[in-house]
Amino acid sequence: VKEIAAENSPFDVISIEKDGKELIILSHANDKGIWIIDPVTYKIEKKISLPEKGDAPAGYFHLAYNPVYKKLYAVSRNLKEAYVFDAINWQHVKTIKTGEMPSGIAVSPDSRYVYITNMASKNITIIKSENDVVEKTIPFNGLPNAIAFSPDGKYIYVTDEENFKLFIIDSNSKKTIKEILIGIAPRGITVTPDGRYIYVSNLDSFSVTAVDADKMEVIANIPVSSLPSG
Repeated sequence: VKEIAAENSPFDVISIEKDGKELIILSHANDKGIWIIDPVTYKIEKKISLPEKGDAPAGYFHLAYNPVYKKLYAVSRNLKEAYVFDAINWQHVKTIKTGEMPSGIAVSPDSRYVYITNMASKNITIIKSENDVVEKTIPFNGLPNAIAFSPDGKYIYVTDEENFKLFIIDSNSKKTIKEILIGIAPRGITVTPDGRYIYVSNLDSFSVTAVDADKMEVIANIPVSSLPSG
């Protein structure tokens, strides 16, 4: 195990596979942008600065990667923008306006769309990844934060910080089919590779909620000793 020294306020981290090689992508909640890291050598291969903003603090870069179109997406909560980078050479190719306080971001399993939750706007922006154009914005009955998909792409899972719920949304109709009460201040969300379970971290409940995806019901609330966020 090795530690990699980051700048102040490291925020989001994802692992991707590019050209048969694994890479770690790390964002910072300040003006240090995004780092591309080799997990074998622990070397920083590239530092990506905030497009056209210089040293202006971006705040909370949330990340997502599209493996089909080979694009990296990053959203800035402070600046209300999404940035698209060509993952071949890590060049900025487009800036997309989002709603107020963009929070979560996820690529659909078929890689056709990118979904961004806008907490203060209480809606979700849907971007067509082929041309990076906003195709639709759908309303949300709460404060949408984290977002994830079922592996088959049938369902969208969104946490609601206002009502402490997990929303299960049909990806075709974009209609909510189930609301599940979870913990206080739900933040991070992940789905197991087989799609059977959903895990949500609840910051102010000091807990992780486990949900049976097929039954769409809570099966456990697991206490943790620190503030779970990711």
